Amino acid sequence: MPRPPAKALAAALLAASTALAAVACSAPSTSSPPASHSMEGMAAGMQMTAPGAAGTIHIKDFAFTGPAAVQAGASLNVMNMDGEAHSITADDGSFDVSVAAGQTAGFSVPAKPGVYQYHCKYHADMHGTLTVD
Repeated sequence: MPRPPAKALAAALLAASTALAAVACSAPSTSSPPASHSMEGMAAGMQMTAPGAAGTIHIKDFAFTGPAAVQAGASLNVMNMDGEAHSITADDGSFDVSVAAGQTAGFSVPAKPGVYQYHCKYHADMHGTLTVD
């Protein structure tokens, strides 16, 4: 004997919702793509943004741009506008700040005036220069 239409509809809805729930629970999340570089040690050099910072070094399209010069001991922000993690690591080791994709971090500029060469420790072809007055 065939089921009445209301029971058939309820059974179909139950089966469909169960199938959707199973698919949703097993599908990978797309809300945050996996990083292409390890985030291990990312927080070591990272600080919150520096209020009243002397300027900002921007990282966009795997290139650094920033202020021509900053005062010795000043605070400087680093804004990563790329979809991958980057760092600003002084060649002489005087500063090292890692910045996750889409984030901003701050660091203190060396107290000794001079010209500081830096690079991204995740991307060997990224280099920049920071002049400290």
